[in-house]
Amino acid sequence: MYVVFLPLPTLLPLLKNSLPKLIFLNATRYEVIDKHLLNQDWLETNHPTIADVACYPYIQLASDAKIALEAYPQVSAWVTRIKQLPLYVAMPGF
Repeated sequence: MYVVFLPLPTLLPLLKNSLPKLIFLNATRYEVIDKHLLNQDWLETNHPTIADVACYPYIQLASDAKIALEAYPQVSAWVTRIKQLPLYVAMPGF
């Protein structure tokens, strides 16, 4: 599974004219991840990998994109598992 997140400078010109479409695309991305996590606890293997670490900040900030993680129970459970990892350091505000 591959998840691609665009950096903010790339997104800004798109946001100006396409915010509703981008919100839909982001929501679709969360649906794909949610389905992917139905049968496994982590994104790629049976233990956390760099894929989980790299995707976590973007997924944790879903509310900034007006996406409620509560709509994606597998993603929400995955976020909880990330937070329970040894040496986890919370992002400011979370």
